[in-house]
Amino acid sequence: MKTKWRGAAILIAAALALTMGSDAWSLFEEPRAAAEPLISMPALDPSLRTGKPTLIQFAREGCPGCAEMAVVLGRLREEHGDRYTVVEVDLLAQRDIGQRHHVQLTPTQVFFDAQGCETGRHVGKLELLEVIARLDRAYCARP
Repeated sequence: MKTKWRGAAILIAAALALTMGSDAWSLFEEPRAAAEPLISMPALDPSLRTGKPTLIQFAREGCPGCAEMAVVLGRLREEHGDRYTVVEVDLLAQRDIGQRHHVQLTPTQVFFDAQGCETGRHVGKLELLEVIARLDRAYCARP
């Protein structure tokens, strides 16, 4: 029974999010510990020119899913920083970057191949192994 209500709550949150923005999601999230402060990036272009697959996460303070993803991304940097570039963008501080990349909900992860071509997106939380799998298969066929 509890699962049925949770599903309904998620649908309501999705409808609210479309009309109110990402803050609607936090109405249905359980409170969690605060995350480390987010890194504000003035421009993403240098991060996409590292020659490595890149993950850019758009997040905001007070977002429980963002806090959980910050832990995953910290582990990714620590364990695989030589293979991937990981960037976190504070969506509230860098609204222009979020708008340019059409980000509406948090957390949003945008995946790029080693040449800086976007290969995929995900909204919500991911496990470390799923992030690694997406980065490993990041490839964009350019015309």
